[in-house]
Amino acid sequence: TGSQLRRREPGLPQVRTKETTTPATWCGPRAVDDLAIQLLRETPSDYNASRSSISLANADPACAHASLTGGAANVAIIEGVKPFDIRRRLVNPVKVTAQVACGGEPRAQPVDFGQLQPGERYSVFMIAVAGARTAFVVRDATL
Repeated sequence: TGSQLRRREPGLPQVRTKETTTPATWCGPRAVDDLAIQLLRETPSDYNASRSSISLANADPACAHASLTGGAANVAIIEGVKPFDIRRRLVNPVKVTAQVACGGEPRAQPVDFGQLQPGERYSVFMIAVAGARTAFVVRDATL
C-alpha cells in the first residue's frame, strides 16, 4: 500500500491518506495551541452510482452542532454533527456552493463543490485555525 502527504492550503493541517480496506480516517490538530492529534473515522455504508455523496467532518471542539446548507433555497444538507464526528448523505449530482454553520450561524466562508459527479464522494472539513473557523472541501479518492 502507498501513502501520500499533501498540504491543501497555507495554514491548514497536512492530510495523510493511505490505501487501505479499513474505514476512512482523517487526522488534524485537535487544538492549535497544543497540537494534539484527533482522529476522525468514517465507515461509509452508502453508495449509489447515480448520486453524489457528501460528508461533513466537524473538527472544531467549540462547535457543538455543525451543519451544512446549500442550494438556491439554502436547504439543510447535513445537520447536527457533533465535535470530532462525521456525517454523510447522498445528494443529486448538481452544481452547489454550501455554507458551514455552527449552531445555525455561518462560521466559515462558503465552500464551492462545483459540479458534483454521480458516484463520487466529497468531504467538507470544518476546523479552527488561529481562533477562526475554516472549511474546505476535498474530493475523496483511494490512493
